[in-house]
Amino acid sequence: MAAAAEHPVRPRSIFWSREAYRRAASASVPSMLWYLAGLITLTAIVVTFAVQPVLVQRLDQLEAWMLRYLPEFSIHHGVVTSAVPQPYVVKTKELVFTLDTTGQTTEVDPTYPYAVLLTRQQLVVRSPDGIDQRDMSQLDGLVVDAPMIERVTEGLRSWIWVIVGLAAGIVLAAVRLGQILLGTLLMLLVSALLHRRLRYAALFNLGVYALTVPTLLDLLGVGSLGFPYAWWLSCGVYAGYLIWAVLAQPVPAREMAPSA
Repeated sequence: MAAAAEHPVRPRSIFWSREAYRRAASASVPSMLWYLAGLITLTAIVVTFAVQPVLVQRLDQLEAWMLRYLPEFSIHHGVVTSAVPQPYVVKTKELVFTLDTTGQTTEVDPTYPYAVLLTRQQLVVRSPDGIDQRDMSQLDGLVVDAPMIERVTEGLRSWIWVIVGLAAGIVLAAVRLGQILLGTLLMLLVSALLHRRLRYAALFNLGVYALTVPTLLDLLGVGSLGFPYAWWLSCGVYAGYLIWAVLAQPVPAREMAPSA
């Protein structure tokens, strides 16, 4: 039992070995949690390397747009002021930005998918998800100009690896734990039908270890820039390995048919 806890898995046998799944079932839960953390970390690293260049490109485009079109303005004691003639309106294919501290503009433009209105004391953003209004009263001493935009975007570029990595890790942890929970319920049913009578800890361990091959498929999906059916393929493979994980466990002696 101690040896199984220290070495719960054999990577060279992940595709077919009954012994590997039996060792996983008898391993300690903390050791399998470390194994899960390793799978999540590996996936987060690959996702970060795949997504980071795209996000940097989008950030560069956003910076260029703001430097070209966004007027200089400042916020002191919750009040927006700007020297540009107003209402100041910038329109693109999907976005309209309006700066109006005169009070002439009171609503966002409904003809665009996305609309931003900055008034004397409010920021109003409309998207397909609805309208969000933010009061500026808590802001003081904020100046939005070209140097400020460049400082912010440069800071985001420097930290984007960390931001993407942490976000990917958190999302992956939630998704994987959800998969394991559902997978444990599936294995509980299969275990009862096949008379394996596995403990919940064993089912949890098997749910973790069965993620090994689906994780490899997910990584291939990321590497191929989003194979459209990769997620469904991964879920199907995971379900198959969950059933195999239960089948790989020995039948209790009292459940075996007596010999002739």
